[in-house]
Amino acid sequence: MVLRVERANQLLGTELGEEKIRKYLEALEMDVESGGRGQLQVRPPAFRVDITREVDLVEEVARMEGYQKIPVTFPRLRGGAGPLSRDLVLRDRVRAAMVGFGFSEIITYSFVSPEALDILHGPGQDPSTEAVKLLNPLSSEQSVMRTSLLPGLLAAMKNNALRGEKEIKIFEWGKVFRVTAEGPLPEERPFLGVLMMGVFQRKAWYNTLRAVDFYDMKGVAEAILQEIGVGEAVFRKAQDPPGYRPEVSAEIVVGESQIGLLGQVAPRVMEAYELEKESAFAFELDVEALLGLDLAGKVYRPVAKYPAVYRDISIVVADSVESAAVWRVIREAGGDLVESVELFDSFSGRGMEPGQKALGFRVCYRSQSHTLDGVEVNRLHEHVIDRIREQTGGRLREG
Repeated sequence: MVLRVERANQLLGTELGEEKIRKYLEALEMDVESGGRGQLQVRPPAFRVDITREVDLVEEVARMEGYQKIPVTFPRLRGGAGPLSRDLVLRDRVRAAMVGFGFSEIITYSFVSPEALDILHGPGQDPSTEAVKLLNPLSSEQSVMRTSLLPGLLAAMKNNALRGEKEIKIFEWGKVFRVTAEGPLPEERPFLGVLMMGVFQRKAWYNTLRAVDFYDMKGVAEAILQEIGVGEAVFRKAQDPPGYRPEVSAEIVVGESQIGLLGQVAPRVMEAYELEKESAFAFELDVEALLGLDLAGKVYRPVAKYPAVYRDISIVVADSVESAAVWRVIREAGGDLVESVELFDSFSGRGMEPGQKALGFRVCYRSQSHTLDGVEVNRLHEHVIDRIREQTGGRLREG
């Protein structure tokens, strides 16, 4: 076995001579011969089966010299880290935003029980066609791969609620797994899952107690989409989404792509998790679909130079007309002069004809090049109202 004197000194940070190293090794009953050019030929004794490499000899020299005499040094590291991948950048931005909203991140098992999937899908549906079954599961409770993040979120909710903690705001960034026809391997897609339950606003002298509702969760979803640069997302009624209450749920759509689901957790699901007296709301975002979008970065906009002009529109439409549809008509009809559109009122019931509702919008008009006068604004506002009538069949609300 060859020991290079120069290499030994480099590793130890010392300046030991060849003769001194030789004496150390001979003292350990090793046969040492000079090999020339700063090298030693070393034969360890038969009982030292632990010495098989040059570094083992160097360690013996260090021990004989005394570890306290070896200077403390830091290893040389190359700065080989490149820029983060797009999905990691997205994950970090989402995590920071969710923590800022007061949510706690959780990590749950990718393995779930078939019963957990059956609970989500309900009677008459067979989720096993999508689920990946494990050949050698740890237990029956972890025998299939999850097809949704909801089972893990719901299990965490149950564990906390049964211990008296019923104000829950949690999220998870993880993968779901689904069987595909393309090959033997399952499809793996990263998802973001978010769940809220309990009190949204505590009672105080300046406000009243209020529980979490659908619009609180919708606001969180909108804030996350805005944070990561997603364009104008549309929330439209979902058709029997698994795990959610159909009449209080929505698909999250950008363009022609569905990127997620949002809504109230179905009462039958809450009952299965022994929380039938509670209400919970959740949403899931398909991260893979998000990465396929053109995510815009944050752009600085200077303070407006010219004043804004505000006009209100109160329109009566059929119950089937979504406020988002009216909102889009206003944006399209007003063009660049419409700076913002805000829904401030939605009313149905007493005083309204059956099957109808009244929607109130506040429209902000502003030009980036000049001050808008009353005639120009009135003409544009009338055009917007006409377009609403044409495309929604609505009429202005009187009074």
